[in-house]
Amino acid sequence: MNSSINLKKVFAFLLSLSLILCAYAFSFLQNISLMYLILSGYALFGIFTALTKHIKIDFRPIILIFLLILLSLISLILFPNYAILQKNAIIYLLKLMLWGIVLSFPFGQMIDLNYFFKCVIKVAAIATIYIIIQSVFGFLFSYKLPNVFNFHFIIHIAEDLSELNTYRPASFFGEPAYYSTHVICAIALLLRDNTIKNKRNIIILLTLGILLSTSTSAIYMLIFLYMLYFINIKKTKKAILFILIFLPIISVIILNLNTILEGLGNFGKIFDDAITKPTHFSSIARLGKSYNYLGNLTGMQKYFGCGIGNEYTFLGVTSVYINSMARLIIQSGYIGVILFGAFLIQVFKECKSYIEYFLLILYITKCVSGGAMFSIPGIFILLILKMSNFNSINKKVEVNEHD
Repeated sequence: MNSSINLKKVFAFLLSLSLILCAYAFSFLQNISLMYLILSGYALFGIFTALTKHIKIDFRPIILIFLLILLSLISLILFPNYAILQKNAIIYLLKLMLWGIVLSFPFGQMIDLNYFFKCVIKVAAIATIYIIIQSVFGFLFSYKLPNVFNFHFIIHIAEDLSELNTYRPASFFGEPAYYSTHVICAIALLLRDNTIKNKRNIIILLTLGILLSTSTSAIYMLIFLYMLYFINIKKTKKAILFILIFLPIISVIILNLNTILEGLGNFGKIFDDAITKPTHFSSIARLGKSYNYLGNLTGMQKYFGCGIGNEYTFLGVTSVYINSMARLIIQSGYIGVILFGAFLIQVFKECKSYIEYFLLILYITKCVSGGAMFSIPGIFILLILKMSNFNSINKKVEVNEHD
């Protein structure tokens, strides 16, 4: 019994480090991040648990991946010129399968949920303290602290941002987007939990961290999250009073934002670029520029795509950044988008609170403006969403039983 509980806590702790561990790999397996190895172990543990304890499995993620693979096979038959088996195709296929398997398991029976939530929040707090230190040293003293490190046989496979000319702090994460994704999920968990001590102070700390990360999507999603929170809290009068008190201050800041940012030096310039990025939608690779490649699809290719992992061959390039949604359309066509949309609708129907709806919107946002769809950030967000949903249902059951 104790070993089972400990194993649940071990997996909970490791999953809470998902967006940090994906920046590292064993020196003898440099192409595979530590997190993918951990998720593979988690998947095997899930399969073993399912076979021995007969737990109920949600087959919808697996079915989605199976249908996307089927679409890929059809496209390769229809367009044999692009049927070139590449290394990245096999890797992408394995990642898809891992995504489907991991998200099919009932997390509430496999890990310690409360411990997981606490770990996510603690990791966020510690990481935010470090990003504040990075910002102080980087922007005030022009001394750039690293975000990744080497540990003998464990090496970093993400870029050390301290070596770049334009410095953006990312704490212990591979990039600012990963840090901000973790932290905004932690804030969402804090808003739904009234049992955590010093909750307000931690939220203020994490909010500061989001601003320092200068992650565009995170800044706007954080504003959206706080709007949802104020709409949904029971103390509506206090919320309205709070807004009325701080509205003049906020108005002054907005009206003088350019002047304020200019006074903040390099950080002000980077922050200004972050919040104005949506105005340059068409020219940014993560946003509109990715969708420009869809013009290459013609005829039946629009419906079936060019096949999983064949997007570079199809586009005639060795490598190019494409966000998740544009990649899905190129690989699986608009039929693939419809299938993915059907999966999201099922997830939407199971959401029980505004926090769960927010996490789903966060996931979709990261898909259309980044690479989260079937990668570790996407798995991390969906894990928290599903675990929050399970925890909410479980609490309701306990209340009913107590009554």
